[in-house]
Amino acid sequence: MTRAMALALVLWAGGAHADDGLDVITKGKMLFDSRVRWEDVQQDGFAKTADAVTLRTRFGLETAELFGTKTWALIEFEDIRNLAQQAYNSTANGKTKFPTIGDAAATELNRAQLTFTGIPDTTIIVGRQRILLDNQRFVGNAGFRQNEQTFDAVTAINKTLPDTELEYIYIDQVRRVFGPNSPTGRFPSSSNLFHAKYTGIFRQTISAYAYLLDLGPKSALNTQTYGIRAIGELPLDGGFSLTYAGEYAKQKNFRTNPKVLDLNYYLGETGLKYQMATAGVGYEVLGGNGAIGFSTPLATLFAFQGWDDAFLTTPTKGIKDLYLKAGYGWKGVPVVTAVNLQLVYHKYNADFGPGSYGHEWDALVSLPITPRWTVEARYADYTAGNLPGFAGRSKFWLSAQFKL
Repeated sequence: MTRAMALALVLWAGGAHADDGLDVITKGKMLFDSRVRWEDVQQDGFAKTADAVTLRTRFGLETAELFGTKTWALIEFEDIRNLAQQAYNSTANGKTKFPTIGDAAATELNRAQLTFTGIPDTTIIVGRQRILLDNQRFVGNAGFRQNEQTFDAVTAINKTLPDTELEYIYIDQVRRVFGPNSPTGRFPSSSNLFHAKYTGIFRQTISAYAYLLDLGPKSALNTQTYGIRAIGELPLDGGFSLTYAGEYAKQKNFRTNPKVLDLNYYLGETGLKYQMATAGVGYEVLGGNGAIGFSTPLATLFAFQGWDDAFLTTPTKGIKDLYLKAGYGWKGVPVVTAVNLQLVYHKYNADFGPGSYGHEWDALVSLPITPRWTVEARYADYTAGNLPGFAGRSKFWLSAQFKL
């Protein structure tokens, strides 16, 4: 048991009294969601195609206020099971002749946290929790995978200053998407995250952060990253609006990291919106020096550099990602409540020296049939370039999800 989890349990037990009744439970909120998904992967270098049919179920409870202490408790369990024979490498089942699909069967405690709001303008969360910062490029829950990434952590959020949110997070352990039975399923941690966000400018958000990651003795992932991010939307004539995002970060080695690094991250993105239609172009660079690349080990990686997950670890030469994207949605169409279509194209090149990593096409159709039911189909096709070490692949997903 980690220190953050132990503290949460002690505080929880200290606030509970048998004579206070069951109101904290009966007036609480039930948590439930379930997703069934088929994933198919064809990858160069593997004679066999990977197929996974999995069911993910989460259930739990968020209590009402605990006995006048301005404290709320949340507990949630998660179960992932296979509905067909395991014809894929989950990183925990030993089936290395198949391509990897990171959805291992597991049953575990997904979240167990206490939230305290007794200090003015301040929220403190202790225990196993979900952490989402900005667009999750550096810290997120990797929510696409069946087993989401959660953190044994202490979070403090303060909103005393107008239009400003200050956040500090201490992470004691990272529970990764591969599950408790995988050798890569956890990161030990003694990490400190600092994040500030300002929303006082009309339709604009500015963030600044310092992420000091300590993920184990002599780990190459021990880094200190400092950055600033701005996003916004500017109204134009005729019902159009201009969207933009810009970000810069500097990353250096931290604590016991045996490698010396001084790497940059850049992002520039702009687009147009008109009613339910969107189109945009972006350019993202994760630097590399030929020996190591800019690392984002706590990120929601699926959301970046293509859905084929060819670059879960940044190449040593770094990577430049030029992407084009378009989307369209319909609301109130017959049968379904909305339709969401997306098409994205990525062109990948090295940052350090010449060379191409190839290109990728991604496509999505999402149908929220009711406010609680959603069905979705995705397809991704990655073609490798002239730089060695990257295998072409294609993936297809079909899923249905229910949420309370």
